[in-house]
Amino acid sequence: MSDTPSSWLATRWAEAGFLRWLASRLVFAAVVALVLSLIVFLATSLLPVNAVDQMLGSEATEAGRLALTQRLGLDRPPLERYLLWIGRVLHLDFGRSMFSAQPVWPIVAERFGNSLRLAGAILLVQLPVALGLGIWTAVHRGGPTDRVVSGAVLVFICVPEFVAGIVLIWLLSVQFPVFPALSIVTSASTTSDWLVALCLPVLAMLPVGTSYLIRTMRFAVTEVMDREFIQMAALRGLSRPRIVLFHAVPNAVGAMVNVLALHVAFLLSGVVAIEVLFEFPGIGRLLLDSVGLQDVPLVQACALVLGSGYVLINLAADVAVALIDPRVGQRTG
Repeated sequence: MSDTPSSWLATRWAEAGFLRWLASRLVFAAVVALVLSLIVFLATSLLPVNAVDQMLGSEATEAGRLALTQRLGLDRPPLERYLLWIGRVLHLDFGRSMFSAQPVWPIVAERFGNSLRLAGAILLVQLPVALGLGIWTAVHRGGPTDRVVSGAVLVFICVPEFVAGIVLIWLLSVQFPVFPALSIVTSASTTSDWLVALCLPVLAMLPVGTSYLIRTMRFAVTEVMDREFIQMAALRGLSRPRIVLFHAVPNAVGAMVNVLALHVAFLLSGVVAIEVLFEFPGIGRLLLDSVGLQDVPLVQACALVLGSGYVLINLAADVAVALIDPRVGQRTG
């Protein structure tokens, strides 16, 4: 039997509400990205760096300096320079490195791809462990496993990544030479090279990140398990595994989405210490090196890519939450 007109209208209205909400989130993300680009441009423009002298050297002629200044558009008003710059950025043209004279975008894209591989490897190990232990300790609150895991979490969450990395290098590269101390990879590296190179950085990132996710998942599942609909499901005679897997966990996942989004954003941009420690060619280390060298085009590209990635990750998290909880997608604010 076909839907009644009222139910059909309700469905269409709900879909329209979700589309309006999605459009508002897209506009908001675009505005945030635009503001981010303005901040990056202004911040790098205020750096005490003379791009012309950096590129030509101190012995360049005045005519050469003037010609390069005009070619780079540095003699134009700031607003015009920003508009020209953002127009090029939209075409993935960030200019050339002030030191290597190579196009900036291929360098940043390769390094960002390396960071994505590292973040993906970390998540591949962290998520099953964190979600599994988080659910188990929530269901068995107060039990021996819960006490052991909670105690270990309190210890490991206090171990900085670089400290874990140093210990791992000493243990697995010096005392027992199982893995190389440095995670040096290139475009010519094979899959096996990547797997070996990623082992120590991934292990170094496990203590803090996994402990944080375990605590968050445990709290989310515990909160759901105390709700009335879970108690009603138990009174209806549903088995405990069924209640946990089909009722508690799906409702707890919604609370974890934004946490996971923040964690992924941290993995992409906040593991500079790990990248430096293991000589891993990621975008975090590239940004640090570019700031040290005062390579303005590279700094601009790295900062904008990382900031835009953060905006896109949060946008994806918002959409995921809306798909999990339709009530979110009906909000207009």
